[in-house]
Amino acid sequence: MKTFLGILVLGLLWCNVGIAKEKHDLLKKNIGIKKKDTTIQGWKFKANKHLKKRIKKGEFLYVYDVVEAKDGFPVRWGDTSQRYELRGLACTTEVGDCDRGDGASTARIETPVNDSFYMKPNSEYWITWSIYPPEDYVLIHRKTGLGQFHSNQGPMPSQWEFKLFNNSDQDGFQLWNSVSGGVEKRYDACFGSSNSLESMNEATGENHTHHWCEKQYWKYNLMSLKEFYSYRGQWIDFIINVKWGQKDNGHFKLWINGKQVVNHQGKTMHDSKEHGSRYKATFTYGMYNDNERGKLVTDAEFEKPIVIYWDEVWRKKSCKELELERLGYACDALDEGGKNKPDVIEDKVATIENKTLSISEESKEERYIKTLTDRISKKIIRKNSLSEDKATKVIKWVNKELVKWAKEDDDEIQTIKGRKEKMKLLIDKGIKKFQ
Repeated sequence: MKTFLGILVLGLLWCNVGIAKEKHDLLKKNIGIKKKDTTIQGWKFKANKHLKKRIKKGEFLYVYDVVEAKDGFPVRWGDTSQRYELRGLACTTEVGDCDRGDGASTARIETPVNDSFYMKPNSEYWITWSIYPPEDYVLIHRKTGLGQFHSNQGPMPSQWEFKLFNNSDQDGFQLWNSVSGGVEKRYDACFGSSNSLESMNEATGENHTHHWCEKQYWKYNLMSLKEFYSYRGQWIDFIINVKWGQKDNGHFKLWINGKQVVNHQGKTMHDSKEHGSRYKATFTYGMYNDNERGKLVTDAEFEKPIVIYWDEVWRKKSCKELELERLGYACDALDEGGKNKPDVIEDKVATIENKTLSISEESKEERYIKTLTDRISKKIIRKNSLSEDKATKVIKWVNKELVKWAKEDDDEIQTIKGRKEKMKLLIDKGIKKFQ
């Protein structure tokens, strides 16, 4: 595959260096995976164009590498696997996805499928992949996405996404389906999943007049965080049989380590009058973390790089073509009995509006203040490990400062640059004030 010039010493981990080689794998055809290599079969992938530019400048060289078993790296089958790494809040996609305009951001390294391999309505596929969390793996953020089937028509919510949580409200590995509840036309940024339609357009340079937003999340619990951690230092195998249907003619079946855990029958992809049959399913994988610290994560853990290995990312038209024997399974012996109903159905509209005013009833300025108050306060509270009483004081102080700022300088709060600068200023000031 290629020649390594040596394993980097621990002291270099935080330098902007990848594993030395003649050309970075993300700049190679099919992200460095050769045609006969077993790591990817049945489709091809690419690097995000924004990341390619950064790689060529010598940035983010560490985020991705094709590694080999002969060099001591974990490999599920064959000779190679893919190593994905994140450090801090490094985000490798376009500006609007990394900076949501309200101080929110994502730590992200994912590789999307080539356009020619998008999956059409009524098509059916058998898919595999395997992931390997190293023995020292800790989910340092509140959430990480580990693979998602998206839509080629945007902006749209992800159709099916694998999410691992580590927070006070929920933890564990889940599969989220945003298709079954349908979508609705919205003139905001899907209830604040980004900040606002205006700020999203400003960040991306696009001019969307509306979004199609998910009405519900159908959530399937796959395993607890403790069980996921029990697989550290081991491979976790995924087998999927999906028929992409915009009505009730689809199905999504999932096996983990040979056991069927989901058996969804019905709609499996988005539909709207605007796009109709032009919808196609895409696939993207790697790591997609939010910027909030996970539950019980120490300062030392939060400073460490986070690594996941992927291998055997296959797509075929039949189970037989998957050659499951390479992973220790057989098509005629696959377990049956996965969940045909989600564990939780969350009405997104109700959830948002029960917590606060309906977004339609709030001004854009009020939404900015609310979101910034939340994010600034959390950073101050966590940095200083404050008690509940002091935390309340922090929130009140931050909100007061933001309201005052908005009145004195209404123009600044309307710009991404202005909000980012104010957020940094108040975080620094608040950390000193509430020590």
